[in-house]
Amino acid sequence: MSKPSSPSAASFRPKSLKLSVRKKRPRMNSSALTHLTAAIVFAVVLSASAPAQDRIGPHEWQEQQAGTLSSTAINKHLHPKAADGTLSRIVYGYHPYWRPDASIDNYRSELLSHVAYFSYAVDPATGGYSTVRDWLTTPLVDWAKARGVKVHLCVTNFGSGNNRALLSSQPARDTLIANLVRMVQARGADGVNIDFESVPGSERENMVTFFADLRTRLQAAVPGAEIAVAAPAVDWSGSWDLERLKDYIDIFFVMCYDYYWSGASTAGPVAPIQGSTYNVTRTLEYYLNEGVPRGQIVMGVPYYGIDWPVVSDAENSPATGTGRAFTYAGVKSSFANETELWSERYLNPWFSYRPTDWRQCWYDNATSLELKYDLSLDLDIGGVGMWALSYDDGHTELWDLLERKFFIPTGVKAASNATALSLHVYPQPVDEGQSISVRLQGVSRSQGTSLRIVDGLGRTVRRLDVPDSGELEIPGLPAGMYIALLQAGRERIAARFIVL
Repeated sequence: MSKPSSPSAASFRPKSLKLSVRKKRPRMNSSALTHLTAAIVFAVVLSASAPAQDRIGPHEWQEQQAGTLSSTAINKHLHPKAADGTLSRIVYGYHPYWRPDASIDNYRSELLSHVAYFSYAVDPATGGYSTVRDWLTTPLVDWAKARGVKVHLCVTNFGSGNNRALLSSQPARDTLIANLVRMVQARGADGVNIDFESVPGSERENMVTFFADLRTRLQAAVPGAEIAVAAPAVDWSGSWDLERLKDYIDIFFVMCYDYYWSGASTAGPVAPIQGSTYNVTRTLEYYLNEGVPRGQIVMGVPYYGIDWPVVSDAENSPATGTGRAFTYAGVKSSFANETELWSERYLNPWFSYRPTDWRQCWYDNATSLELKYDLSLDLDIGGVGMWALSYDDGHTELWDLLERKFFIPTGVKAASNATALSLHVYPQPVDEGQSISVRLQGVSRSQGTSLRIVDGLGRTVRRLDVPDSGELEIPGLPAGMYIALLQAGRERIAARFIVL
C-alpha cells in the first residue's frame, strides 16, 4: 500500500479546545530548536545507568507468557467497514503465532497497512531455523494479500549470547538470509521484520553488515521487498548504529513499551508518554536526533498491561514479585469491577486491588493511546503500530480510535459538531513568556469543566476554571514540555506542547 501525503496533525483532533498564542518575542529558529532538543534528550537518556543484564526483551517475555496470552475463545464482533478511503500513516500490527486463526476475522484491513507474522525462530549456531511455526500455512498471508495489506515474516533471535553467535558468524548470517529469501518467495510476502532483542554492543558492526547484505540479496530476489525491524525503546548496549542502519531498513518499529517491565522494582506504566527518565516522547526524539528519517519511524504501542504484586495501593508502589501480562481484553474482562484511576504524572490508567495481598495493574486504554497517537502526529513520524493484534479480542474501541486518527474517507468531510470539544496548541513550539488564550464551545460548567496544565514530570502547574464559552488567558509558562488537560464531566482530552 503506497503511503499518501499526510494531512496536518491538527486535522486528526476529534475533540478540540483551542489554544492561541500572543507573541511577545521572536521565536527560536528551527536549527536552534533541533540542537536544544538534542541536548535535552542526550542529557537525559544517556545519563542513567543500564538495567540489570538479565532483563529480557519485550517480545521474548511475551512469548514466554504465551500460555497466558493465548485464547481459543475468540469473541466475534461485527464492525462495519469504514467508508472508502485511505490511511494517512503506516499502521503496523504483529500477529503472534499463539493467537487463534479465527482472530484474523476481527482485524479491520482498511485500518492496517502492514501485518507481521510472529515468528520464524532462528537457530543462532547455523543461521537455520528452530521453527517456522505456521508461516507456510497461516491464513493471515492470503487474508492480507486479498485486502491490499502488506505482510512481513517476523524473524526472532533473543538473548545476547544467541545474537553474538549469529551475528559474529558470516556463514550463519548467509544461511539466514538465504532462508529468508526462500520463505518470502514461498508465500509471496512483501518483506521481513527482524526482531533481534538484547544484541550485545560487540556486534554493532556485524549488525550493520548483516542488514546491508540482507537488503542487497532480498531486493535482488524480490524487488521492492521491505525490511522492518523491532527496534528497542532504549539501546542499553549501544549496538544500534542508527546513522548507518537507516540506509538498509525501511521501517523502524520502535517498541515504545516495557519501560516498567515484569521485573521492575516498582509498579508503573508499560508505556509512559512522560513522567519518567525513559518514556515514549524521549525515545522517539532520540531516534530522530540520531538521524532516522521521520517517515521510517513507527511508534509501537502496547495492547497489553502488567499486573504486579505490590506493597500497598499507592501509585508506583514497590513490587514484591514479578509482574504478569494481561491482554487489553484480559484487563477489561478480569478487572471489570475495579475502580480505574488516572495517573497525572504518566498520563496513564491504572488500578490497585486486593484479593489477599495488594496488586497493581497498569495498561493503556483509548484515552492514553490517543495521547500517544497525537504525539506521533505532532512529530510527523511514519505511523503507529501495535503489539499485538487480537489482544483487544471482542473490543472495538481501539479500532475506532485508529479510524478517527489515521483514516481519511474519500471525498468525505468530517461533520461539524458544535458541542464537540477540540484541543489545539499553536504555534508549536510556544515561546517562553507568551500568554495562551483558550477558546471553548459547547461545554457547560454544570459538567464540572476544568483545565489543567501538567509539566513533563506530571505535576500540575496551572489549574483553571473554564467559562461556559468565550476565552480564558493562561499566564506564560517557563521552558519545558507540557500537557494541557481538559476535563468535561466524564470526558478527558489533552494536547502536548513545548515552551522554549
